[in-house]
Parts: sequence; C-alpha cells; structure tokens
Amino acid sequence: MIAHVTSSSFLRSCKDYRAPSALKWVSVLLLNLLLAGPVARAQTPSWEWAQALTGPGATSVFGGKTAVDAAHNVYVMGQFTGTLTLGTTTLTSMGDYDVFVARLSATGQWQWAQRVGSPSADTGEGIAVDAAGNVLISGSWATSPFVAKFTSAGVPQWVTQVAGKGYAYRVALAADGTAYAAGTVLGTASFGATSVTSVGYAGAFVARLDASGQWQWVRAVGGSGASSILGLAVDNQDRLLVGGNFETQAVFGSQTLTTATGVRAAFVAQLTSQGQWQWVRQSEGNGYAEAQGLTVDSQANVWITGPFFGGNVAFGPTELTHVGTGANAYVAKLDSDGQWQWARAATGAGGGDVGWAVATDPNGNGYVTGVFNSSSLALEGLPALAHSSQPAEDLFVSQLDANGTWQWALAAGDGTTGTVGYGIAVDAQRNLTVLGHFRGAALDLGGLRVSAGNAGTGSVGYVARLAASAWTNLPTLRAHPQADGSTLLTSSAPSGNQFYRNQQPLAGATGTSYRVASGASGAYTVQTTAAGFRPTASAPVQVGAVVTKAVEPHATAGWSVYPNPGAGGQVTVQLAGQQSSGQIQLLNVMGQLLYTCPLRTRPDGRQTLELGKFGAGSYLLRLVTGQQTSTQRVHWQ
Repeated sequence: MIAHVTSSSFLRSCKDYRAPSALKWVSVLLLNLLLAGPVARAQTPSWEWAQALTGPGATSVFGGKTAVDAAHNVYVMGQFTGTLTLGTTTLTSMGDYDVFVARLSATGQWQWAQRVGSPSADTGEGIAVDAAGNVLISGSWATSPFVAKFTSAGVPQWVTQVAGKGYAYRVALAADGTAYAAGTVLGTASFGATSVTSVGYAGAFVARLDASGQWQWVRAVGGSGASSILGLAVDNQDRLLVGGNFETQAVFGSQTLTTATGVRAAFVAQLTSQGQWQWVRQSEGNGYAEAQGLTVDSQANVWITGPFFGGNVAFGPTELTHVGTGANAYVAKLDSDGQWQWARAATGAGGGDVGWAVATDPNGNGYVTGVFNSSSLALEGLPALAHSSQPAEDLFVSQLDANGTWQWALAAGDGTTGTVGYGIAVDAQRNLTVLGHFRGAALDLGGLRVSAGNAGTGSVGYVARLAASAWTNLPTLRAHPQADGSTLLTSSAPSGNQFYRNQQPLAGATGTSYRVASGASGAYTVQTTAAGFRPTASAPVQVGAVVTKAVEPHATAGWSVYPNPGAGGQVTVQLAGQQSSGQIQLLNVMGQLLYTCPLRTRPDGRQTLELGKFGAGSYLLRLVTGQQTSTQRVHWQ
C-alpha cells in the first residue's frame, strides 16, 4: 500500500517552477544550453580546532546539538554523568544523567558552562540561539519535557516544564524572540492550561512560548498511530516547519497521512505562527523512513535528513533505492510550498548509515552529519568514504549544493569503538561546527587528535570546527535567454571575472555578466580572482541558438482571461465549454516557466487560478491543448 494524503489531488498536481532546478525557457527562440564537462565541486575543508567534552571521573558524555551566533561563538549541549570539566568550569551530575549547556569562542575557547538536572535521568535534546546570543535548550527533566533560557553570558533566566511524560526534542526562536518547542508526549500532558493526549504510546506536539516562558498554545498530531517531531525551524516569514515520523495514520488539522500498517514514514509540515497547519508532506514507498534533522535556508526551502531502511523510499518524484540490509542515510529538500525538489542517498552495504543533523549556509548549500557502519559510504559523484572503526561506526560530514549535488565528504573515527556526528551548525562566514561523541582513547580528525584523557569507560563528547578559509568554490556560469535572441551569462563571483569563448578571452568581458549576441554560438566559461573562489575556469556552457518563428502574446479565439488587468492575482480562464485535458502555464515576460496546472474546467468552461504568490506585474498565460498552444498577456496589481 502506498502512503497518501487525503486532500485534493488536483491542487497537488499544480506545480511551482520558481526553484532554479526547474527553470525553463520557451517562446521566442529555441536555445540549446548544454552543460559540458565534469560538475564543479567545492574543495574539501580541513579541521581547524577541536575540544573534548570530558573530565576526571566523567562516566559518560554525549554531545547533543549545537548552534552558532552572529559573532561566530559556538554553543553546545548534551548530557553527562559524573564530573565534566569544560575550561575552568567543572560540572557534577546529581546522580543519573544531567544536562549541560556551554559556550565557546570562535577560536574554540570555553567561555561558560551550566548544568540543568535532577536526581532522575535527564536528557538534553535541542538548542537555539537568537541574534543577541540568548540561548534556549530543551529536553526531558525527570521524564517530563522542559525548556530553559539563558542569557548570552550563561545566566539562567527561566525554565518551563510540561506536566506529563515526554521529550522536548527541539526548540526554535523567531526573530522577535518568540520560542517554540516540539517533541513527543507519552499519554496526557499539560502545557499550562491546555492538555493533549497521545494516541497509542507516543504522540507528536509543537507548542509556542512567550518571552517569559509561558505556554501560549500547543498543537498535537492526531491519528491512530504513534508519531514524533524530531526537527523544528522558523523560516524568514515566521512560519514553523516541523519534521519527524509516524506510523499507520497521522492527522494534522484537516489533513491525514497514512502508511501501510506498521510502516514508519517521514513527514514535514508547515504551521503559521498561530499554530494553524498549512501543508504536510510524507515519504512514500515500501521502506521505512525517519526525519531526524530539519532546517530552513534563507529562501525558506526545507531540508531534512535521516535514515531509510527495509525497502525503497520516495520523496515526491524521486525514489531512493535501498542498499544492503540495514539503514541508508538520505537528504531531501522541499520548497516553501511543500513541493519536493530532490532527494539524495548516502549508502553502504553494511547498513547503520544515518543522517542525524542538517544545516544550511547563506548561499543555499546544505551540510549534513551522521554515522555510517558500512565498510564504505557511497555518495554519488564522490569517492567512497572509507570506514576506520569497524565493527563500530564512524562519523561523516558532507556538503551538497542547492541542487542536491554532493560537493565533498569526509569521515573520521576513533579506530576502535565508534564515533557519532550528532549536531551541526554553520555561521554566516560558513565556518562549520560538528558535535558528537566517541568511545575510544582518541578521535582522529584528519591529523587533529582529540584525546579522551582519563575519563571513565563511557562516551566522550567532542566539538570541532571546519575552517571556512578552505572552502573555495569554482565560479558558476549561468545562462539567461533574452527576448531579443541574445543570451545573458552571469558569474557567481562578485568581482575579478574574465569571460571566455572557446577558451579565448573576450575583450572587455570582465564584469559579473556578459551578453552573447544571437548567433554567436560557442563554449563559454568564466574565471575569477575573487576571494573565496578557485582560480580555475567554470564548467563550460554551450550556447547555440536556433531562431524560430516568434510567438507573440495575443488573444485567442475560444478562450479568454478575466479580470485583466486584475487585482490580487486571482484570474479566471473561460473556455467555450468544459475541458478536462490540457494544461495552463504561467510564464514571466522573459518566457521562463513559473507554474503549471492541469486544465480542469467546470461544465460552464471556467477555471479560476490563484496566482497572487508570484507578485504584482505582467505575465504570460499559456493554454496547451493537444498540439495547440496559445498565449495571452495578463496583468494584476
């Protein structure tokens, strides 16, 4: 049985093409834009510094999640037993596991550390930092979910606990300081005056707190099966994104997800800041999947990572093939409207391969960390990562670009008993921080050695940074067809460019763009001397133009559009009669495809489109029926 969403299949079949990977040129001329040569990939970075999270008598330390602030300081949290020494601060647990939270400078120096705990077992799960460096952490305190806040100097501000059992796996902060928490409740739990009850043994929740830690609202995932939220983020429009997994059935407001009985699927959902469910998506197929990590990039795209196992799994149109007998890792991306963009797998025959956390940089690249227990880990287009700690696991870290192309990958381990990469964060300068734990005598990070010291026999935490200075990229050359038949080439480098045609420099072509005249076909490249870029030519773009008969926007007999001009982007297409086959397409005035929707008119020949999300302006609306195509210009305020 294939999992499905019980909502309008017609609305889901409309597609927004604004994502760069789906950009297409149609109308005035036919262009052959062929990307030749190997894919340009970023250089693998090197480890800059690392610190052990340990101390004499520390029985066990588990590194949890990490975050960075605007000043590039690093924040870490997790759980420990015994005595934990971080710089000049020593923390001692009350009995069982306690939670720690600490800050390091950009150069890896400990600045402060705090403990949160009780005589019972406590877990540290999530962390978030605002622009001023205030810190929010979450977890389970004596089996109950909690959220706590600290100032940038590590001074405790407040702690809020849920009345009931469960885990607050993740926290997030909006730009205005509003806090959100998400996780799982076991049975009935009260968030202030509001109570929720799980169906089965576990039920997912997401809740909002004000600046003083008071619960404002809580939303529970319903349905007949267990569910959990393991990822939480706030986008640039203050919308909430949550990700996790469910079994059999899960209900998100008026939307229901289902799987075959007993199958576990990953899900991603969006809510407003007031807690209204907007959309929800899930993995499909006969395999199991979980979303263990989630983040949102600067364009409000959603990235998730986790494991899949037991069979193939599909994320929208992309099906990932399961390899071996155990878990494979994956990374997947959705746009802000919840449309799957792509999915990529990291596979090994031995299994035990999991993506635990994902982060993005200001340029739209993604970074993932996790573990692999296979003898090697395969990432398409890259050399396989070798395993050093067989039969235990190694950590891996990798970068993907915005289109899902693996850029680089590296692995590390302690050589004997296993290493985990559990948290990842990237700052505005693309310094990358990884947090986790290992169980051997020392962790080897590419020649940078992290010693366990005289710790106990359990796990030792570590935090390490990959230096941004090593992350030099090839310049990227993009082609933009123009209405007059020319092609505008643009470089990703902000300065120092030189454009080439057929390996010959073009005189005066030293800006960020170069216009290729109609008919001037050839292989075009660009080189740059800009900081942060490799002094190597970009992958070539072959431009070849075949001029065809111009298609002018015009009113066509048999259909019309109204109101035109209109307001708000709501337009109605009117045909002579009912039509159930064909397609309506929206293009910008340059002919780039933005949106498609099946032609499904009512008996009176009308079909209404909501296109306001594309903004006010002039567009081309194209009707495609059989072999016939006609276009009209539309405009709305």
